[in-house]
Amino acid sequence: MFLCDAHCHLPSSEFDEFSGELAVCAACASSADMPRLAAFKKAFPKNVFAAFGVHPKYLGGFNKDIFASFLDNADAVGEIGFDKHSSFDLAFQRDCFEIQAGAAISRNLPVIIHEVGHWNELELSLKRLRPKRFLIHAAKCSAELVKKFEKMGGWFSFGERELKLKSGRDALAAAGKNRILLESDSFPSIEKMEKTYFLASEILNLKEVELCRLIGENFSEFFKNG
Repeated sequence: MFLCDAHCHLPSSEFDEFSGELAVCAACASSADMPRLAAFKKAFPKNVFAAFGVHPKYLGGFNKDIFASFLDNADAVGEIGFDKHSSFDLAFQRDCFEIQAGAAISRNLPVIIHEVGHWNELELSLKRLRPKRFLIHAAKCSAELVKKFEKMGGWFSFGERELKLKSGRDALAAAGKNRILLESDSFPSIEKMEKTYFLASEILNLKEVELCRLIGENFSEFFKNG
């Protein structure tokens, strides 16, 4: 089975940890990651989808011109968003999020969202910006929030960590099957993704081959304009 990882991070500098046996969306954390992400995508153009953006904990290095310079090679923008543990105030997090999400919308790119503790602020920004497709990665929220964000264009990805939590399992069960993806949130790893697919198949009561087909179709649909 060919597996898809909707949210991972960069492997080693020589990329020797990546076998090319997964389809992955690799995301930046900071501006410093962007040249390496571009090189990773160039090394594996058929398997690597690149999400350029600055994480809300690393906004001290955010430069909108540097960010914009990588968007011609982007398949998505991310991971961007809000985090209550960030040292940057909420207003600054919001401004940086809206700059980056706005750039994604102007290029018809999907947005990969990191969200910890500021659901109301995220909702307000999304209502202002109205992106057609966004992915809340590491989703672990109420069924009510899942339904609310799904109506706004939201998709949801889950890793092994989330699927071992009741909040993650509940979110997966609440999401439309055409809006779910799976992720590692780590270096690309077939072993990690196999465990994640197994957990998700049990929760959704799907055979693994059926889940593999579903996630593959969803992955292609979400990143289709990248």
